[in-house]
Amino acid sequence: MSENKIEIHTEGGPVITGGTFTGVEFVTHKHVYSRESEGPPFNNNERRVKRAIEQLLAATDTNGGRIFTEKAQWYAIYKVLSQLEDYPSQRKAFCMVMAEMGMETVDPPISYESLKKVQLPSMLETSKVTLWKSYLQSAEGAPRRQIMVALKFMSLLEAQ
Repeated sequence: MSENKIEIHTEGGPVITGGTFTGVEFVTHKHVYSRESEGPPFNNNERRVKRAIEQLLAATDTNGGRIFTEKAQWYAIYKVLSQLEDYPSQRKAFCMVMAEMGMETVDPPISYESLKKVQLPSMLETSKVTLWKSYLQSAEGAPRRQIMVALKFMSLLEAQ
């Protein structure tokens, strides 16, 4: 049995991520979503991720202000999940998965349009999200807010 990974992305249709080829049969094991269904059945990992996002949306800083307040901060969630949790690495497919989890109705809602417009320093664009903590002291403004969201989200995922 050979283990191969596959991602199938279709415009407005099913998204399949991961699976195993056994002879000519393909068995999926990650996300199989379709907009025609009433909603996906969440597996344990997806429930864990959803809980962590919900906790992040309510998380506050030392002054009591929410740390996740801008649509652009979904980029930090995207980086964490695509690099550490085997979620889609293409932004449009990632947004579709998050929409299936109901993240289009939270505050701030996920949006492909805002996610694709995010511009960060190249150090954040190209480095692993696990290294972002090393940039925290020198970061200011939007990059600092992205780092804070990513760090908090990673700690929430770990605590689940």
